[in-house]
Order: sequence, then C-alpha cells, then structure tokens
Amino acid sequence: MALITVDARFRLGLQRVLARLGDRESFSVVQADLGEADPEIRAGAIRLIGELGLREFLPNIQERLQKLYGRQHAPEELPFTIAVFNALKKIGTREISEELARRFEQLAGRLKPAAIHVIAAHGAGSAEIDGFFQGLIRLDTPYPHLRAQAVELYGTLAAGHPDKKALVATIRKCLKDESTEMARAAAETIAKLLGERLFELPEWGTLAPAIRAELILAAPAIPAARLEEAFKDPEADVRRAAVQRILSAVEPPQSIRDVIRMYSQDASEETVVTDRLMASLGGWNDSGHGRLVLIQSFLYMLKRQAGVLEKFLPTPGAMLGDMDKLIARLRRALLRTGTEQLSESLFLAMSGRGDSRSVFSEVEAQLKIYPKEGELKATVQELMAVQDDRIRKRIAAEVKSVPAGAFIPIKRILKIMPPLKESALVPTLRVIKDLARFHGDQELEWLAVVHLAGCRDGPSLAAVSDAVLGSDKAAGPRSPVSAARRQVDVALWIRSLSVDTANARVRETLLTLIRSSTHPDTFRAAVDAMTAKVDTEVSSILMLRLPSLKGAMRFIVIQSIGRMGDRVHLPVFLGDLKAAEEDRKLAGLLGLEKLLDRNPDLPPDTVTGPLYELKNHSSALVRASAIALLVRLKDPNRVELVSELIASDRPIPVGSYRLVPELVREGLSDDGRQKLYQALLSRVGRLSEDEEAVCEAFRSVLDGRPFAELLNPRRQRAESVEDLRDLLRTRSAAQATTDFKISKAIQRRAIAFLDITGFTPRAAKMTAIELGFFLVQVEDEILPFVTGHQGLLVKRLGDGFLLSFPGSAEALSASLEMLMHLAKKNQLIQEDDRIRLRVGIHVGDVLVDRDDVFGDTVNVAARVEAQAKPMCICLTEDVFRDLPTRNESIESMGPVRLKGKDEPVTLYRVRLDVIYEAQTEALQKLMATPDWLPKIRRFELVLDEKYRIIKEKIEEARHMVAHGDYTHAESLVEEIEKMLL
Repeated sequence: MALITVDARFRLGLQRVLARLGDRESFSVVQADLGEADPEIRAGAIRLIGELGLREFLPNIQERLQKLYGRQHAPEELPFTIAVFNALKKIGTREISEELARRFEQLAGRLKPAAIHVIAAHGAGSAEIDGFFQGLIRLDTPYPHLRAQAVELYGTLAAGHPDKKALVATIRKCLKDESTEMARAAAETIAKLLGERLFELPEWGTLAPAIRAELILAAPAIPAARLEEAFKDPEADVRRAAVQRILSAVEPPQSIRDVIRMYSQDASEETVVTDRLMASLGGWNDSGHGRLVLIQSFLYMLKRQAGVLEKFLPTPGAMLGDMDKLIARLRRALLRTGTEQLSESLFLAMSGRGDSRSVFSEVEAQLKIYPKEGELKATVQELMAVQDDRIRKRIAAEVKSVPAGAFIPIKRILKIMPPLKESALVPTLRVIKDLARFHGDQELEWLAVVHLAGCRDGPSLAAVSDAVLGSDKAAGPRSPVSAARRQVDVALWIRSLSVDTANARVRETLLTLIRSSTHPDTFRAAVDAMTAKVDTEVSSILMLRLPSLKGAMRFIVIQSIGRMGDRVHLPVFLGDLKAAEEDRKLAGLLGLEKLLDRNPDLPPDTVTGPLYELKNHSSALVRASAIALLVRLKDPNRVELVSELIASDRPIPVGSYRLVPELVREGLSDDGRQKLYQALLSRVGRLSEDEEAVCEAFRSVLDGRPFAELLNPRRQRAESVEDLRDLLRTRSAAQATTDFKISKAIQRRAIAFLDITGFTPRAAKMTAIELGFFLVQVEDEILPFVTGHQGLLVKRLGDGFLLSFPGSAEALSASLEMLMHLAKKNQLIQEDDRIRLRVGIHVGDVLVDRDDVFGDTVNVAARVEAQAKPMCICLTEDVFRDLPTRNESIESMGPVRLKGKDEPVTLYRVRLDVIYEAQTEALQKLMATPDWLPKIRRFELVLDEKYRIIKEKIEEARHMVAHGDYTHAESLVEEIEKMLL
C-alpha cells in the first residue's frame, strides 16, 4: 500500500479532488478543515462548500461574514476571507447581497472587489442593488478602481431588470468614458447585451477605434456588411479586429480575399496576421469547408499580381545592347527587393531633382534586410554614373514603370497557400515561375515549382524530384533558397501526394529519399507516403538503413515497420528494448505498440519478459510505456503494475493515468479497485499539471460511489526531519575537504531553460511512447543550434530542456537561431505538428558535477523562462551586460518579481518581430547590427500597448489567485485569451 503523508499539501489537494468530482456526500472527509489553524486550509474548505453548493453551511458562513464588517484583517487571513465571498457567490441569497450593498463602506478595501461579485450574483430584480451599481459606475464614485469591474457586473443584472433599456443606456454612456479600461469593459458588456443590434448604435461612428475594435471582437455575431465596412476602416485596430473575426469563421467568407491582399502588400501586418491566417487557411483546406472560395481567392490574387508583371517577361529572340542589359538588371533588382521609397529617390536623382545620397541610403537599408542582393548596389552605382541626360530620363521613366518589390507579395501568398492541387492555378503559377527564373529570384521560383508539383504539373514534378535528389536540371530551380527550407517544402509536397496515382518518377524519388535522406521531416513524409500500404521493397530499404539511424529518424523507421504488422520484425523491437540508450528502448516500445495494432493476437509470452525488465527503469517514459503494453497484453499482474507506477515517488507521464479507466472497463475486483484507489490517493498531495488526469482516474475507480466510501481512515504522518541548521553546525573535517573539491568545480556558465508551450494538452492526446517520440523530435530540432554555439544539452526536464553555454552571447545566439528556425518551419506545417518554445537565460556561477549543473543560477534561469511568452526569449540584466554590443531588438521589461527572490530582478526580452521577421542570413550580425526595418517602430508601439494591457490583467489575475478569488481570476484568464486571439 502506498505511503500517504497527510500534510497541508495533501489536505488542499483532497479539497480540489472533491471539488472536481462534485462529491457532496464526501465533504465530511474534509469538514474538520473548517477549524484548521492554517488559513489556507480553512479557505479551501470554505471554497469547497461553495463549489459543492452545500447550503446547509450558509448560516455558518453568514456568521463569519458578520465578523468582516468594520474590521481590518491580517494579510495572512485574506485567503480565508476571500474564500467566504467565493462561497457566497454560489450559495448566497438576495438578502445577503442587499446587506453587503448597504454596508459596503464598512468592508476593508481589499475585500471590496470580491464583495461586488457577491452583490451582483444575487442582485437581479433588486432596486437597491441596481442603485448600488449605478453609484459605483458614476465618475464621482469614491471607488474609481472598481468602475470597470462594476460595469461588467451591472450587465449581468439585465436578465431580471425591470427596465432593461435604462440599464443599457447607462452602460452606453460609459463607451466614451475617459478611462480606456472603463470604455473597454462597457464595450464587452454592451456587446453581450445587444448582439447584432449593437451596430445600430447611433454613436458607433464617434467611438474611439480601440472601443469599436473591442465591440467587433466581443459581438456574438456580426452582419457580413458590417464586417466588410470594418475591414475597410482607416483605423488599424478596427481592421485587425475585423481580420480576427473573418479568420474565426467556420468557412472562408468572400472577404478572405481582402485579408490575403492586406497580408501580401503590407509588411507591417505580417507578424500580426500570419500565424492565424496560416492556421485558418490550412483548417479550411483540410476540412473542405469553403474550398471553392479559397481557390477563387488565391487564383484572383495570383492572377492580379502576375498580370501586372507579365510585361516583364523576356521577348524571345530580342537583341539587347549594354544599356538595355543595365536596365534589365535594374528591373530585376527593383522587382525582387525594391521599395517605393527607393524608387522615388532613384527617380528624382535620375531626373536631376534629387540627391544621390538618399538613393544610396535606401540601398544600404535594403541590403541590411537582403544582404545577398549585392546586384542592387552595383546596378545603382552604375546607373548613377551615367552622364547622358537622354539616357538618364529613359532610366527615370523605366523606374516609374516598375512596380517596386512586386515579387515580395507573391512570395508571401505562395508561402501561406495550402497545397490546393487545382489545375486552374497552373497557368498563373507557370507565369510566376518564368518571371522568377528570368529575374533570378530563386526563392520565388522554388515556391512556384513546389505548388505546380502539387497541382500535378509534369515538368514541375520532375523539377522537384531533381531538386530532392540533388541534381541541377534546367527545368528546376538553379539553387533553391536554402537546404533547410527546401527540405521543409519537399516534405509539404510529399504529404500532398497520392502515391497510388503518382508516376514512376515520383515513386523512385520517394524510394531514393528513404534510402539516403538525412532530414527528419523529408524522411518522415517519404516513409509515411510509401508505407500507407505494405510494401516489401520499402520494408527492405528501411531495415537496411535502421542500424545506422539514431534519434527521431530511428523512431520513424521503427514506427513504420511496426505499422506494417509483419511479425518478422519482432526481434528488431526486442533488440531495441535491451539497448542501453533510453531512445532505443522507447523506439522498441513504439515498434511493439504499432505491431500490436496490426496483430492483437500476438502471444504475450513472446514479449512480456523484456517488458517486465523495464517496469522499474529509471526513465519515467520507459517505465510507463512498458507497463502500458503489459496492460494491453492483459498481463495477470496489470493492476499491481499500474498501482505501483502511480504510487511511485517519481513523476510519471500524464497519459499513464489513462490506464486506470482501461482497467476499470475490463472489470475490477474490490481488492483491485482498492489498490488503484490507494495509489491515486498517494498522488493527492502532489497535484500539479496532472490534476485533471488524476481526478478522471478517481472518477473511473469510484464508478459513482462517494469518495469517502473507499477512503482509508488511517492518516499517516511524515517522519520528522532533523533541522538543516543542526546538520550544518556539525560538519566534519571530511565534509570540509569535500567543500574544497566542490569549490574547484564551480564555473561561470550561461544557463538557458527551454519550455515547450502547450505541452500539457498535447501530452493528454498521446500515449507515453508517442510522447517520448515527440520529445526526441524536439531534441533533434534544437541540438544542432546548441552544439553549434559550444553549448551542452544538460538534461531533459519533463516538457523542457536545460542547456549550458560558455557565455551569454553563445546562449542568446543559439536560442535566437532555434526559435527563428522553428518560426519559419511552423508556417509550413500543420498546427498539430508545430513546436513552440519559450526561453529564459541567466548567467553566473554554477556547480558542475559530471554532466549536470546546480546552483542559484539554474533556479533563476527557470524563473526567467516562466516570464517569457511563446516563441520569445527573456534574459536577466547580467546576461544583457555580458553581450558584446547593444541592439534595438532587445528591450527592457523593467523590474520583475521572481518566485523565491526577495528583490525584483530586471529582465529583458528579444522582441517577437525579430524572431518572426529577421532573415536567416542576418543571424550572425544580430548582436552587432541594429535592425533598420522601416516599420518596426510602428509595430513595436502596437505590441507594447497590447502587452501592457495583457500584462496588467495577468498581474491582476495572479493577485486574485494569491488571494483565493478563483472566480474573478478565471474571468480575467478568459479576457486574456480573447486578447491573445
């Protein structure tokens, strides 16, 4: 039986379990907590009364409420006091709410925010409470900090209000309030009350742009005509709100064409729209919803862009003089990388009305963005040297006729366009390919060829095949952008193929990839395509490659041959189970799992022996995966194995708790049920991210019974531990010698913590083996950037990684490169396959022990990582001071209070736009060269304002959680989620 320590953490955990189970009958188990000295435990018991709706305890809570009027309470009692109000929100009465409204002034200031929630919860139809909220909303209220909260709560009284029109009129007045927070709160409230009718408000046109945007986002439904108007609004906030509503539609509306046009033409919109646009387009394409609209939109946009450029295709047989060749080079440079500012400066200079210095200034700015476009500078220098006025006028006229940067929007459209496989796109894509080839834009040519191949265009299929195989045929791009980008595009193309209808050339290409590819994405796509059906040739190739493969690629092969279901491969999987490396063991377990999918009648005695050897393995993933397979094989000891796994004092994968419902569905004896119950009980004091999974496991074991029915009444207490200070006072001479050895192992290192965002919901959908496979994939993605900067992957920590570097510059450069790599890759793959990280970096002394590091520096790095947003890097001031040069891309977050630190720590962050927009070629210059992208400042101001508002709400939510107001905190979290969307 598992050892259960009934300490404060256990008691608080037990309260949360009962709340999630909704088990009213078992409240007696924790009823004694109401008299506990610890205010946090008492608070939890009071909250549980509210969550379970135990009205029989209302007199007791009312008695506690009476003691709050006219008294100041110690800070440590605040969680308990807030819990009283939380309970009253659920089980209070109108009489209690009216008394709170009358005696509101007698409450301590920190209790007032919680009190108005109780007043609103039971105030519908009460004239006294209506007057109370109207007083709070007024400009001259003595509680201005509560106005925004009051207007939101006032809206909840509408259902039982005798004069709803008057209530709405009161809230409408707040839409033009001087306080932005108040106006936003009013907008969200009025949107819920009026629905589509809010667009009929006479004051709509006079509202501030931010408030109109808030109304668009909060409205439950928007008429199409109003959405079209909002999209064309001159204010950027309103347009972005309209874009968000367009992209959240079930099917792509006709206005999606305008969204694509905006994205392709305005660089400032790129990072704001791209991710959401990519996800929406991919979802619509995969589901088939609105597919015709989607095809028409892309066809329209591409034809529109390509039609303007067709006149820049070469004339067959034309003879070009030297000046014609120079002008052709000018066209090529302007089409690929030009800007309106550069064209205007060049036109004025060639017309004799401008200074050449402004031209070269624009050229240098472009070279910082496109450092490989040296032809632009050489061409402009040659043009500026022309002295003949007639020729200069001809050049000026040519400059005016060339649409500067026209290739850039086409590339953006092709990057976000899903593989539509539509023949109607072929003629336009061919024009784009020819334009790109003639004007030397290799990236655009490659994108066009990949999409043509997706549309089953024969020459393009051959071109992609040649590019995949590394040849340099005239039909294909001469030098596709970069190897990494090419491989990702090829993987996307392969996934769009139908192998059954593919020609022999494509099949041979895929087989060659399986034989020789070293890129995991491309290899996996080829293997998945060719193993959809059992193919002995593919199986033989995979078996030949298997001995030389490691990491993610070995997982891919093992998974594929297991999925084929041929039992002849069983010895391969069993051999991996006996390997020393953890990755090999996980690969073998994955192979067995897939083999069992195809061979459910596999004799258990052929694999149970090796699996039993892994049930006590040091790796939680290996241990849990082995036991999961034993459960699947109906091992006679499976209940005991699962109980031991859950009751162990080591962390286990969240997916392991799903084994409990499986066992329950098979049928459990009372003894087996008690074993699982006791094992789960041992987890109650260690609840964290696995809280929901543990409670679901409890629910299946209880099977409708009250929690208390299976509870062992005996409570065991933890053994007392000798005080650490006493140990320190009695240090021996031998320990002093050890101290000296330790001091020699102290080094100054930069420590980076990486965390996979969205890991918990992803892990909940995976088996333990699939989870291990995913973590190996992530490790393979980041490892080249770590080792490339002299770094060390110290260890894997659940959903994160601990990295060590010799210095701050190396840590930051490696982190930037890996995030930028992932940001670009994420734009080309489906949402479920995307990997998003956040990074925290600190530098200082650490204790190096073999391959591990310890010390406060490690702890601070972990705390800093928690402050980072997804796909963002946070760093401490020590790291910032260590950097060789300063850069505008790094900005201060100001002093931030970190857990475990008495004083605030100044933090810095790398701006999100750098990670999403910076060019790969500029990475090495990031630490030394400022970013001169012309629209960065405007984008930064927009981000700063949004982050400021979000940060304030996050701080408020944390404050509410710290003080036990979970209901208010939950509403704040919902607001933050809406803003992030």
